Amino acid sequence: MPSNRGLPARRRGARVPDALNFISGTLDHEWIGYLKRLQEFRHKASVKNVHDLRVSIRRLMTCVELVERFNPDNVVRRARITLKEQLSELSNLRDIHVEMVAIRGYLKQLPEIKQFYDRLRERESDHLSAAKKMSSNTKFIENAINRAQVRLAARRATIAVSAASKIVNDAVDRSFDNVNGKLEYATIADYSTIHSVRIAFKPFRYLLEMLQPLVPIERKQLRAAQSLARMMGKIQDIEVLMKSLVEFKWKQDGARRAVIEIWLDLERRKTDVAQRFLRSIPKFGNIWKPILHDSTISKTADSKTLYALRHGIAVARGDLGYPLDSDRPLTLKGMKRMRIIARGMRGLGVRFDVILTSPYRRALETAFVVGREYRLGESIQTTAALKPEVLPEEVIRSLQDKYSSCRNLLLVGHDPQLSALVSTLTSGSAGARPLLKKGGLCKLQVEKLQLGKCATLLWLLTPKQLISMT
Repeated sequence: MPSNRGLPARRRGARVPDALNFISGTLDHEWIGYLKRLQEFRHKASVKNVHDLRVSIRRLMTCVELVERFNPDNVVRRARITLKEQLSELSNLRDIHVEMVAIRGYLKQLPEIKQFYDRLRERESDHLSAAKKMSSNTKFIENAINRAQVRLAARRATIAVSAASKIVNDAVDRSFDNVNGKLEYATIADYSTIHSVRIAFKPFRYLLEMLQPLVPIERKQLRAAQSLARMMGKIQDIEVLMKSLVEFKWKQDGARRAVIEIWLDLERRKTDVAQRFLRSIPKFGNIWKPILHDSTISKTADSKTLYALRHGIAVARGDLGYPLDSDRPLTLKGMKRMRIIARGMRGLGVRFDVILTSPYRRALETAFVVGREYRLGESIQTTAALKPEVLPEEVIRSLQDKYSSCRNLLLVGHDPQLSALVSTLTSGSAGARPLLKKGGLCKLQVEKLQLGKCATLLWLLTPKQLISMT
């Protein structure tokens, strides 16, 4: 296959080439790049080589998908699926590398976390073997690329240059519209919305980079795209580690303490990057075409489900080992009971999008147990609104201001705050508090969250009842 795509064609003022000729050369270029990165990965599966191969696969997939717009073909489509499977396995490996690099920065001060790091090394070995095995056969992909080239050459005889250019521009427009649609719902209340933007943005960005000068764009616009991609990638990297920390089998108290210390540090960093990202959203409109986005307007979900979960059995107040009330952890009995309670919650069909928890250790550990059982460690967020001393009215205002777009929320906190909140939402005052035992859970259906009566108490279960559902 010819390799005719080079830097001179990208210079400002260069003649715009025929679309199909250019795409043919681009496909060849990306295929050769993929083979080179694959060889480097097989030689040494370093952090850089894994990253470079993933980028190369994404670029090749994006190019193949563009080719399919001109001439759909099942063989080419299956090759793209094969590439996607390779990418998935490499993504697991890359996530582990990111986690290992980050954890090494904590090991010196928190040696208790070494067991977690050792587990990461074991997982790295497992995924490395799987990734190398999956990438061992490239013959099918090569045949599909050759087939695509032949079909592109045949297509050139039946399509006008202007029509081919229109298909290219439509592809970029559609890709950007997909990004724009995801941006509309981006919120710090639910980080999965930012992740959705990131996934949609990748093929759009690669299209822009590959299709110069078919779709002329200034270097500063490409730099802006790269900057936004790095920001979203950093959020994702932090979230991957936070999820793993939550779902790790941390047993000893020293390890649990270290995990929480690292997790809280990561949460602060993630929040900071996410806030900067949300402020940067208008920059998306400077890359390709204007977007409609108003960060002051939040999408509201009038009807929502709230679950209130009181933390499990904790070390008694006044224990000499924990002079600060906020530092009291769950006891071993409390931890074991919460694991069973979490399984009971799943058996009952309890579902939620976000877990909001008090930052006090006993509540945070309770949230971790639930997050691990549901494999939703990335959905946990701390909020000062759920500290024991905060009034129900302030909790409601915080939920209105920051989490209005969330339909299903699990609140993990303390009593009497949680029972006062339930009473306020169901009766209009905090005086009719239900009995919410440690590890107890209640479900509220909220019509429209507001100060005063706005919810119906659907059920309230004791820890024993939840345990009986396992």
